[in-house]
Amino acid sequence: MSGNLEIRRAYASDMEVLRALSIQTFSETFSADNTKENMERYLSEAFNEEALLREIRQPDTLFFLAFENALPVGYLKLRVDAPHDGLKPVPAMELERIYVLKTHQQKHIGAGLLAYSQELALSFGCVALWLGVWEHNLKARGFYESKGFANFGSHVFMLGTDPQTDLLMVKYLSE
Repeated sequence: MSGNLEIRRAYASDMEVLRALSIQTFSETFSADNTKENMERYLSEAFNEEALLREIRQPDTLFFLAFENALPVGYLKLRVDAPHDGLKPVPAMELERIYVLKTHQQKHIGAGLLAYSQELALSFGCVALWLGVWEHNLKARGFYESKGFANFGSHVFMLGTDPQTDLLMVKYLSE
């Protein structure tokens, strides 16, 4: 990783930074492949302050912010006790969101956040980390595959009014 990377838990007091990162990184990742209307609808529903506060206050949900040289450059959202029916019946954590600013994507910050989430999952007694990734996000799919994740299913993700297919991927951490 370049620079000085710090990862720390995010709280309600971090709402302004978390909301700005959420909107910017999601827009950078998906705007080119989706309609303006669907993007605006999703961003306003998923990343308004009330929705994010509701998420951050859930006892089984953890947000973490990544800072490079004290500047916010990415974040994680993890669901702690989140087994999935398509997985072996083992304790599992869901990596629900992992995003890094486009300007920082070649600095291995995403790899640092992913490694941090794996360590955290193990510390919670989880033996699997799973996630959903849009089937057309080839860059992210390749990243997860290179880190040992494998497909185990799919589900529908609604982006505005557009039903999209997310591939489900898992990495077993202690096999």
